[in-house]
Amino acid sequence: MTFGLKGIVYVTAAFALAFALAPVDSARADVVWNYQGASFSNAHDPFTTSNKVTGTLTFATPLAANLNLADESAATFSFTAGPETVTSSTFNPSFSRLKISTDAAGNITAWDIDVAIGGGGDIRLENFNSIIGPNIGDQVTVGANFHGDANFNPQEAFAKNLVAGQFTLTAAVPEPSTWAMMILGFAGVGFMAYRRKSKGTLATA
Repeated sequence: MTFGLKGIVYVTAAFALAFALAPVDSARADVVWNYQGASFSNAHDPFTTSNKVTGTLTFATPLAANLNLADESAATFSFTAGPETVTSSTFNPSFSRLKISTDAAGNITAWDIDVAIGGGGDIRLENFNSIIGPNIGDQVTVGANFHGDANFNPQEAFAKNLVAGQFTLTAAVPEPSTWAMMILGFAGVGFMAYRRKSKGTLATA
């Protein structure tokens, strides 16, 4: 059985269309959770009450269901509060923790997160019932050498609120290979439409 040029084009386009319309495999896409905290209720210089904690947690795969403050490893993370930013490339794991609780669908329901530089800054997010009772809110500190000021008082570099923030899940980010297949698929669809239009124009000429 042999295919002419037209047959090869149609078969190629059909495969490309299948790739374009196939759902993104969640196991091969980054899972990104965005965090939005409340404005600080108590803040000392360099923080203000207009500051809040915002950030992202990125996991290589979806979180498991029914976790109970389990230790998790994020592929990357970044949290910012006013002048303080701590990321997965700057934090000190010896002074940090990432504990997550999830529901039956794998959605984040509680957390105990502390990302620290170790003497240079600390961003803490808590929304869980600890041994001593409810411990909810965000806290941020900045190290004594903030902006290189030797006279900076670390006791004043502090901000907090007692209102839990919220994690929201963003759409999965396809891998580059998936993007390439999708683009190829849409190109195939466009080529098929162009061929049909060209044939229709020649038939009416």
